[in-house]
Amino acid sequence: MAVAAGACGGDSGLPDGDPLAPATELTIVAHPDDDLTFLQPDLYDAVKHGTGATTVYVTIGEGAGDVAAAEARYEGAKSAYATIAGDHAWSCGWIALGAINALHCRLAAENISLVFLGYPEGGEDGAAANSLLQLWEGNATDVPAVARRTSTYSQTSLIQVVADIIDATAPATLRTLEVASTHGPDHSDHMLVGALAVLATARSSRAPALVSYRGDNTASEPANTDPALYPRSADLLLRYDACATGCGRCGDACAADQLDADHSAWLARRYAIDVRRTGGGTLQQGTGCIIATAAGANAVIGDCAAAPVWQLDAQGTLRTAGNLCLQVFLTGEITVAACGADAGLAGRFFLDDDGHLWSGVVPAAQDDMALAHLYCVGVAGGRPRAGLCGAARAPSWTFTPTTAR
Repeated sequence: MAVAAGACGGDSGLPDGDPLAPATELTIVAHPDDDLTFLQPDLYDAVKHGTGATTVYVTIGEGAGDVAAAEARYEGAKSAYATIAGDHAWSCGWIALGAINALHCRLAAENISLVFLGYPEGGEDGAAANSLLQLWEGNATDVPAVARRTSTYSQTSLIQVVADIIDATAPATLRTLEVASTHGPDHSDHMLVGALAVLATARSSRAPALVSYRGDNTASEPANTDPALYPRSADLLLRYDACATGCGRCGDACAADQLDADHSAWLARRYAIDVRRTGGGTLQQGTGCIIATAAGANAVIGDCAAAPVWQLDAQGTLRTAGNLCLQVFLTGEITVAACGADAGLAGRFFLDDDGHLWSGVVPAAQDDMALAHLYCVGVAGGRPRAGLCGAARAPSWTFTPTTAR
């Protein structure tokens, strides 16, 4: 069933959709305009590469309270991507991702897919009853999707759905939003979706290059994108707005002077943090380094002169030349184990360019996770230890190459 980008009608009569296809570029964002706002100009170029691009929208969109409002935002996203691709022949339908029904719109000739998961929007501070923050804190457990086909989300099923999408698309690059408030508070949905992308990557069988993009808080940073690229980015957002806000005919672009001032400021800024795929050296914080003693023992902090060289591979494993690997437990304890056994989430780490060493373990639900919703590795009691990291706590590590020992 072909659906034109300018047709802003409902999706109630849609059939089963096309399956997901491999795509070099995967984007996972919270709202249907986050990609058009915070990931530019990179996103435009990624789609234009022609090697396949899939974008996943986790929530229905800021301010969207019902299916009709959500669908208007979905049409805006389709209009923007159709403009990049030069192709408006969308085919939309429902796909099953585990027990979840998701709306999948596809430009088959261009290998472009948009996936709408329909999770409720949580508000700037995550205070809404079924927000992603409430899901993380354990206050929401079975959250109904805002969609025309019934689905119910738990934290576990949401992480698994995104992991399944990563497995199915097998991306070389995964772009998402800020994973925690390490650069200042951001929209709650933005940060939780960034965390979701990390946890889903840990659960998947793939190892894409992971890039997170800062969101709302970039407005106070210096403008740093090429001014020559601003018009093309603004045009996409104005096409989205025509469908989502009604400032123009859906399928066309609103007038340039109708672009929101905040969005204009964000388009002039690009602040991204890469996760390193490989590396080697001692892992140091302050004057101490992580030392592996023996399999089955806790890792400790000790003299860097005696510390082993740790090798980080693309799968996120941290190992020594003696074939000892680090593992994180739900309690935060970090132990040393013989490499080779399937450590799963416990043995998968993400070292970003700010030096934060994130864990793939899903943190235990607890109160006040608004600004900290992922485990990262810090130091406590003379040992490396994992705990929630964000605005108030964001320890960093120096990963320093050394000569072979």
